[in-house]
Amino acid sequence: MNIVVTVKHVVDPNLPPSHISLDAAARKIVSPFGVQPVMNGYDANALEAALKLRETHGGRVTAICLGDDASRGTLKHALATLQVAGAAAPLAEALASSHQVGLSGTSVAPDLYIAVGISGAAQHLAGITAAKTVVAINNSADAEIFERADFGVVDDYREVLRGFLERVKQLRS
Repeated sequence: MNIVVTVKHVVDPNLPPSHISLDAAARKIVSPFGVQPVMNGYDANALEAALKLRETHGGRVTAICLGDDASRGTLKHALATLQVAGAAAPLAEALASSHQVGLSGTSVAPDLYIAVGISGAAQHLAGITAAKTVVAINNSADAEIFERADFGVVDDYREVLRGFLERVKQLRS
């Protein structure tokens, strides 16, 4: 079984709220200078669940992170997690632009592609056309990813992943 997990970078949740500001013009949350974004905790859990599925069923786990250069740190963290589990290629190879999914990068063909919070821009959808099964979780019913998804959930991804991980724990025990 081949599984692709999307990971997002977020402001470090351990920062005091007074250290975080909002850039209204750019519509972005701004961290203090020098504080790097971290991997979303729910995505870290999804990555761990994917690794557990790989342990049980074999195959390959791939981590994808979209975004600007700040997302590289998040992807490095995900890849380090995969390397510790023996599931990743060397970091230098995995961070090459040829490993970006979409028109500007490469296509993926996993058995299971889980798109968490992915809107489904045409450039990204072009990179997942060969995926056998696409599961999409997005809080917007209008997200383009649902046109490609075999299964879709319109809800807060945090709630969906929490329930998913609880169910995986039940099945494992």
